[in-house]
Amino acid sequence: MNDDSKKIRFVNECSDEKQLSMFITNAKAAGAKELESVAFRKLLSLVPAEKPGTVEHDFWQTICAFEHILSEERGKTTRLSRTRQKVGRVGVVKTRQDWALGAAAPVISPARIFGSTAG
Repeated sequence: MNDDSKKIRFVNECSDEKQLSMFITNAKAAGAKELESVAFRKLLSLVPAEKPGTVEHDFWQTICAFEHILSEERGKTTRLSRTRQKVGRVGVVKTRQDWALGAAAPVISPARIFGSTAG
C-alpha cells in the first residue's frame, strides 16, 4: 500500500475537524489534490449536526464549505455572520428560497469549492 493510500484511509477514518483541516492545508501545500479533496469532503461530512439527507444538512455543508474556502483565501477565520443571523431569524428554508430568487445570494462557484475540473 503506497503512502497516499495510507493517508486517504486515515482521513476516511478521522473524525477530528482540526486534524482534517491540517490535512487539507498540508495536502494543498504538497500539491496532493486527491488527498486534499478527500480530506475536504470528509470535513464537510462531519460539520453539520443535522440529519444527513435533509435540507438543513445540505445547507450547512454549503455554508461550511464556503466559510472554509474564504478562510483559506483570506488567511484568517471567516464566517458568514449575516447568513447565520438570517437563518436565526427566518430559518434555513426561507434563506435558501431567497438565494434561489436572487435576494442576497452568496456567489459560490463549483470551481471554487471543488477546484477546476478542466483537464
